[in-house]
Amino acid sequence: MSISKAKKGFTLIEVMVSLGIFALLFSGALAVMISETRLANWNRSTRDNIAFLGALKAVMEDEMTYSEVLELRNTGRIYIGGDDMEMELIKERGADALFTGTEPANGSYISLNITEGQVLEVEVRLNQTVCGRSEVFRSTFWKGSCRR
Repeated sequence: MSISKAKKGFTLIEVMVSLGIFALLFSGALAVMISETRLANWNRSTRDNIAFLGALKAVMEDEMTYSEVLELRNTGRIYIGGDDMEMELIKERGADALFTGTEPANGSYISLNITEGQVLEVEVRLNQTVCGRSEVFRSTFWKGSCRR
């Protein structure tokens, strides 16, 4: 008479192999999710900062005078720190009140490069550092001194 042993369950090796495969797949999915989150944060920060750059440029073009822009350069107030890069602050304080003379040590900030003449060439630069990645976005406009 032969007695057959019925095999019930999985061997330890089978369980370990399946756990290893699961761990590899899970770590791959986790890496993709972390990368996607970083990219989403970078895109959101870039979008918000570029929108602020555009709003600042529009306010400086439309609402600030030649002498007000020139005064920013002459007093060395050419930086806006990342904490002050909020749309509401432009409305509350005015664009010229946001500028300081101290260059921020880290993070994103706005800087001005103003070339003097009868017509000012104003380059507004967004120096952005997000997720360890640095980029500079530039926008230029001209401000004339007209006497009537």
